Amino acid sequence: MRSSTVRSSGTVTKQTSPADLGGGNEARSRPRLDRWTWPGLFVVAISIVLLRVQPSRMHELPAGMLTPVLALELAQTPAEVERIFGTAPAERARFETRMIRGTWIDFALLATYGLFLAGVAHELSRSGSRSARFAVLLAVAAACFDAAENWQLLGIFANLGGHYEGALATLRIVTWGKWWCLGAYFAAVAAPAWALGGFARAAAISGIVGGVASIAALPLRGIPAEIMLNGTSVGIAGFVVATYRQRIVEYQRRTARR
Repeated sequence: MRSSTVRSSGTVTKQTSPADLGGGNEARSRPRLDRWTWPGLFVVAISIVLLRVQPSRMHELPAGMLTPVLALELAQTPAEVERIFGTAPAERARFETRMIRGTWIDFALLATYGLFLAGVAHELSRSGSRSARFAVLLAVAAACFDAAENWQLLGIFANLGGHYEGALATLRIVTWGKWWCLGAYFAAVAAPAWALGGFARAAAISGIVGGVASIAALPLRGIPAEIMLNGTSVGIAGFVVATYRQRIVEYQRRTARR
């Protein structure tokens, strides 16, 4: 809309549109998280599939650890990996099959969550936040580290009972690269997410808790590692809910205008 001039009884009156007052810029700068609802729902759907495919229990996990896939990601020695899979041939083969299937499915998850988190950061950067713009790169980097992690895991699974020390050493690097990128991501989007409020604010808080726990998890693993996993997961889920919530609000707004 443009400003217009109305002449009435010799008086000139200038009518100013919302765009002249900055309303148009405000609308353009408002984060539209609802645009990323479907990628977020795909993240949830693939995560549910993974929960059914990956084993929830394995033979012997490191002290304090509860999640088998996380224990494998953070394994420090081949002997530790072998203990996780156990020695019974039938059980070992079943664990191996399920972990391989889950790892291939995880490629779809990492591509989807990478896209989703990058999209959320892009929307939050509309407020002018430079850190949120940087978070777009952090989301992509986390997904890339995750892909490298999966390749190392597949190499380890293919050589169980043999030699895979090199893959395990690389796994340690890329795994922590993934978790620290995710922790940094939530720290980078914290300010605009806090300003947005609601589930976005809760998501940022949970993700930061996971990021802080990742620092303690490096030397300790155990419970800090589980907090790292769950804090990050809840943070991503919180952003999914935030996108869906905003989608509902936008739909109600459009309906009210009709």
